[in-house]
Amino acid sequence: MRGHSILIASWALAVSIILNGRQLCSGCFLEEKHALLDFKASLNVTTNAHLILSSWTGKEGDGANDDCCTWERVKCSNITGRIVELHLSDLRKNMSENWHANISTFIPLKDLRALDLSGNYFNSEVTGCRNWAKLQNLESLYLDDNNFNNSIIPCITAITELKRLSLSDLGLEGSFPIEEFKRLEKLEFLDLSSNRFSGSTSFTGLAFIVRSSVGGWSLSTSSTFSAVLQ
Repeated sequence: MRGHSILIASWALAVSIILNGRQLCSGCFLEEKHALLDFKASLNVTTNAHLILSSWTGKEGDGANDDCCTWERVKCSNITGRIVELHLSDLRKNMSENWHANISTFIPLKDLRALDLSGNYFNSEVTGCRNWAKLQNLESLYLDDNNFNNSIIPCITAITELKRLSLSDLGLEGSFPIEEFKRLEKLEFLDLSSNRFSGSTSFTGLAFIVRSSVGGWSLSTSSTFSAVLQ
């Protein structure tokens, strides 16, 4: 009788997992594997494509590694098996093609905590960035050294769980949009160095460390804090 109950419970758990889209694919979740492959495809690399994320294949029947948790630059949780970190900096390998970033392909990664896309010189056109608010567990985002512009800021500040945000050399300019960044109530660190902000900015009421090209590291407190951001 006990064995029968265990069998029923196991079957119910399996059904629940499938209904919630948590289908495992040889060690990783199928929807997460597809999300990674969609991102790779969105890069639209035509020259030496085999050099970019070469372990990210896993097409059924081609003998490749289906377990996306073992792919390069991917870190999964030992407990849940879900992807928690993606370290995708400096992917270009001296390629001169124009690249576009479709970060919205990562939305199925429900437990993603850290995303590093720095040093890729992505084009200023950002596909689907209005959907970034769905990255509800993302805490660390590194976008340094990409060819974005101020239009990306509302998309970044929609990720309200962010604690660490690095936007160095991102092509940002003009007055710093302080009201946008007030949405990031959990932010602890912000790197704004090597952008083209003009004038002085007051960080009244915010409490995070700001790195700028002038003044180095500064700590904002509940009192008025000003920094020159260039």
